Amino acid sequence: MNNEERERLLQGRAYTLFFHEYGERLKHVGELLSEELSESDRLELGRTFHTLKGGAGFFGFDEIARVASMIEQICASPLLSTEFRESLLEGCQKLDNLSVNLPAPVASRKREEA
Repeated sequence: MNNEERERLLQGRAYTLFFHEYGERLKHVGELLSEELSESDRLELGRTFHTLKGGAGFFGFDEIARVASMIEQICASPLLSTEFRESLLEGCQKLDNLSVNLPAPVASRKREEA
C-alpha cells in the first residue's frame, strides 16, 4: 500500500471506528484482568486481540498487529493463571504504548484545528 492509499484509509469511517474501538477494547481488557478469568473470558480476550490484529494489519500498523497476534496466542495457550495474567498485562502495556503513535481520525484532527 502506498502512502496515498494509506492516507485515504486513515481518513475513512472505518479507521475512525478502529481508532475509538482500540481504546475501548484495551479498557475492557483491563476491566477483565481485574477479576478472576473464566474460560469464556479467555475466549473473549482471544477474539478481542484477533480483531485488533486484523484492524491494525489492515491499516498498516504492523507492530500493533504483531503484538496483538502475540497476545491472541497467549489467550489460546494453557498458561497458569498468574503467568497468563502477567503476559497479558505486559502485552497490553505494549499496545497502550504503541497507541500514542496512532494518528487521530480526520474528524478529530479537524476539530483540533478549528
